[in-house]
Amino acid sequence: MRSYRKRFVLFNMVFIGVVLLIAFIGIGLFFYFHQYNELHTTMQQVLQPLSEFNDGFRPDGGRPGGHERLPEENGEQAELPEREQNGGGEGRERFGRGWDRSIATVLYDPETGETSVVGRTDVDAEELLEFVPAAVDADADFGRLPGGMYFCRAEGRDFYRIAFAPASYLTSQCLTMALVLFLGYLAIMGLLLLLSVKLSAYAVRPAEEAQRMERQFVDDVSHDLKTPISVILANTSILKQDPDSSVSEQSQWIDSTESSARKMLEMVNGMLSLSSLESRSRDIPLIPTDLSQPVEKAVLQAESVAYERNVTVETDIGETNPVQSNSEYVERITSGLLDNALKYEPSGGKVEVSLKLNRKNPELTVRNAGSVIPPEDLAHVFERFYRGDKSRASSGGHGLGLSIVKALADAIHAEISVSSSEGEGTKFTVRFPEK
Repeated sequence: MRSYRKRFVLFNMVFIGVVLLIAFIGIGLFFYFHQYNELHTTMQQVLQPLSEFNDGFRPDGGRPGGHERLPEENGEQAELPEREQNGGGEGRERFGRGWDRSIATVLYDPETGETSVVGRTDVDAEELLEFVPAAVDADADFGRLPGGMYFCRAEGRDFYRIAFAPASYLTSQCLTMALVLFLGYLAIMGLLLLLSVKLSAYAVRPAEEAQRMERQFVDDVSHDLKTPISVILANTSILKQDPDSSVSEQSQWIDSTESSARKMLEMVNGMLSLSSLESRSRDIPLIPTDLSQPVEKAVLQAESVAYERNVTVETDIGETNPVQSNSEYVERITSGLLDNALKYEPSGGKVEVSLKLNRKNPELTVRNAGSVIPPEDLAHVFERFYRGDKSRASSGGHGLGLSIVKALADAIHAEISVSSSEGEGTKFTVRFPEK
């Protein structure tokens, strides 16, 4: 089972890991495109305040017709008017996210070819101006330029407004998100690994139970076959020692051999019957059935066995409405329960058989007051080959009778249960469906 659990955990983790990986990749791609669009929006916001100066503000820092020095000549970057930076109630809020120092704004005059960097930025101005021609000639107004620079262009009446952002602006956010997703992935996989290990213990329980029952089955079959086979071999050896003796002289050993062979045949037939019931349980024809008739028939057939064992059989078979069932299976269920009750009831005892309605559902009960099943055995009475230690040597059965009864009840959708106590004895109850 340990190797099965390992395979279960491995398969579970691989499957969940692949699903989570696809989900996280999807989240990462969504985040990337979201940030890409967000960058576009941010750069547009950076350019938006400059639209007010479209008619008057020139890259050379003056007004139309002015001859003030260019930014390149005085070694300074062009600044927005002071009122746009700090005053007049407008303030920095007008620029919103445009004051991100990672985003630089360039003004470009197509007539003179003059350029200037507006506002404060962490981007190197000389390096920035190298990207201006490519941004102006680009087909789209937004995108990424060769060299790792994003741009957003707005064309005015007198000049171009171009916002630039280094690739690291978007890459850093994506890398941060990727790290968060990776750590989240590891954390979730670690948690799921612990849960899978725990769940594997529950998942293999049915297999462990089946394996336990298989081992028990082999042990029980071996135990039940060992004795009759040993008897047959011993009897055969005795018969071979005196080959000239007559059959009548060796009848003791011949009868013993026949008895052992019959026990083996009975056990094999029981196993075949149980296997047949389990394989055909879905094909049983269910028709409206009067339960009293097959129950009475089974009781009548058991009278001779009860007489031989000096056990009284009392019946209380009432009228019940026909139910969807199978007459043959009902008779076999009743016969199996009666055989079990008679087998364990001591001489002079009594077995009661009752068929009554209980809340509109017919119930068949078979009770023998002279024997009690220990509480630790009650949960196992319907298992194959199961017999209590005290009854193994005396009952003469193989532990298949009640297993067959349980399989018969399941085939016709009836519920069977057992209760046992000192005052009541042992009672088996079969509850049939109403319709």
